[in-house]
Amino acid sequence: MTQDTQARRRATLFAALFLIALLAIGIWVAQAISERQALERCVAERRRDCGEFGAKLPDAPTRDYAPTR
Repeated sequence: MTQDTQARRRATLFAALFLIALLAIGIWVAQAISERQALERCVAERRRDCGEFGAKLPDAPTRDYAPTR
């Protein structure tokens, strides 16, 4: 093999690895967006069991006092 052939193979390998990493990141982002949309739809419907979508809702703040009306 000539040096030119080796350089082309190495460049092709790096390009393939870069594309695979880019695809994995894209899939991860798409899945996160999908989970977030499902959570937002659940909250918009005023449901209380929205924690099942894998996204964690923020904890309710603790109060040191009793609310009065």
